[in-house]
Amino acid sequence: MNTAQLNTPAGQPAWLDRIGIAATTICAIHCLMLPLLVPLATATGLSLLVSATAERLVLASTLLFACVVLVNGCRHHHNRLPLALAGLGGVLYALKGSLGHEVEPLFVVSGACLIVGAHLWNLRLCRHCAHDRRDDAHPQA
Repeated sequence: MNTAQLNTPAGQPAWLDRIGIAATTICAIHCLMLPLLVPLATATGLSLLVSATAERLVLASTLLFACVVLVNGCRHHHNRLPLALAGLGGVLYALKGSLGHEVEPLFVVSGACLIVGAHLWNLRLCRHCAHDRRDDAHPQA
């Protein structure tokens, strides 16, 4: 993979959004698998990995990372939709336990999908912005 594939000319490294997508997906899988992991983690002495504190730390980390990446992207393409999608995903994450355990997976999956969608949209906007800048730099006769 060459440098042109890793960075858009707009200055937003594409791999940052890809890391955000991976982190959000891992976070969602962790949250969904938590009921199965608690007994296993307790039996193996790894209960810290399935604690409420660890869960909040992972959620906060993915949201903070998304904010940094998406704000940087917004500076280049001036579209706030990815930020709004990630914000809504964060709200769903925050509300996931407040309406009962029955709907918690729905909130986790919906929140994760919104955050992943925000990263994907940001990637697309950054590429489009880079394409427009290339066209402006090399006008056709």
